[in-house]
Amino acid sequence: MLRKILKIAGITLGSIVALLLTIMLIVRLDPVQQRLVRLATNRLSTMLKTEVSVQHVSVSFFNRIELEGALVRDRGKDTLIYVGGLRISLTDWFFLKDETDVSYVGLRDVVVKTGRSDSIWNYRFIIDAFASAPKKRDSTRKNAPIRLQRLEIDRIRYVERDDWYGRTMTIRLKHFDLDADEINLERKKIFVHELELKDPFFSIYDYPGNRPPRPRKKKRPPPPDSPGLQWNVDDWDILVHDIKLSNGTFLNDVKTERLPYPFFDGLHYAFSGIDATLTDISWQKDTISGHMNFSTRERSGLDVKYLDADLKMHPRAMEFGQV
Repeated sequence: MLRKILKIAGITLGSIVALLLTIMLIVRLDPVQQRLVRLATNRLSTMLKTEVSVQHVSVSFFNRIELEGALVRDRGKDTLIYVGGLRISLTDWFFLKDETDVSYVGLRDVVVKTGRSDSIWNYRFIIDAFASAPKKRDSTRKNAPIRLQRLEIDRIRYVERDDWYGRTMTIRLKHFDLDADEINLERKKIFVHELELKDPFFSIYDYPGNRPPRPRKKKRPPPPDSPGLQWNVDDWDILVHDIKLSNGTFLNDVKTERLPYPFFDGLHYAFSGIDATLTDISWQKDTISGHMNFSTRERSGLDVKYLDADLKMHPRAMEFGQV
């Protein structure tokens, strides 16, 4: 009797293992993966009532994910998010473990465009769709902590056009490379060994918006001894050992009827050729501190050839020491 039970149990377990191996092999097949991706994107397109597409996805042994040509459009049929390529390397069999180690995340040719002409942003429909979707909560299961080791981005562009408020902000970056000692979102810790930024571009353009004028409210700053955090409200612990920034650009313009002055113009200033090195940058509570040296030049001819100083910033002041 016992021999028969063991035999049946062995056959059953063997069948389950064989079925799991078969499923793993089938899921690894490229046609199957592309079919699953099409089903998922079609369902998401129906849910969001807009175009969602992915050109190609590859999943290997549940520890590597590669994606190409991901596109999400807004309701006006303009590009909301486009990712030319995404590669993720993570813990083997991550879904069976208590912690997920993401050893590498690589992105390339990323475009994000947000905007509004009234009080509603062009991505609001996504928030509403997921907010209204039914959620099943398992109170017995905790979220697995995710730890990121390296993030690399080649060519990213973000444009925020706010015609309601009257401001367009543009951010571009040729290359971003982050080598982390520890990034733990669960514990709110970001410890970075090295961060490199090549050709960063940041611009702000202010102009009359569509929003009706409103009476201004007087802002009352918190008292100096206020216990609440103002900048780092979630109390993150951030430390970056080395930041290298090369060939940066910063533009700030306000719409005027005149051309920019040939000298320094507070309504039209442009800093280019920004090269900077920052070391031991710490963000503890509401205080940012560290050491920096940088050089830049402004459109008017102002030339900062070299500035080396200790930096300390908090809500009430920005201080430079040992200049």
